[in-house]
Amino acid sequence: MELIIDGNRHLLKKVWFIVIANQPYFGGGMKISPMSKLDDGRLNVIAVHDITLLKLLTVFITVFLGGHLNIKNVDSFSGEMIKIVTKNPV
Repeated sequence: MELIIDGNRHLLKKVWFIVIANQPYFGGGMKISPMSKLDDGRLNVIAVHDITLLKLLTVFITVFLGGHLNIKNVDSFSGEMIKIVTKNPV
């Protein structure tokens, strides 16, 4: 999967999920995008990729406190223009 943010390209393998948010929390109090701010004019992107199923479970456990950003292959990006390109439909 190719993620293009403000013209910068990021190639991600075996993507589990990508979240694009402008606020930190999802329903139920999950702090999925801790760096997001409603009024900064930017979107934050959280990408979870190239990890094992066991490690994915760790991501879900830590997401309530925002600790998932410290896990390898959980990446956070920020930008104004975001484009996702895939070879196959997803």
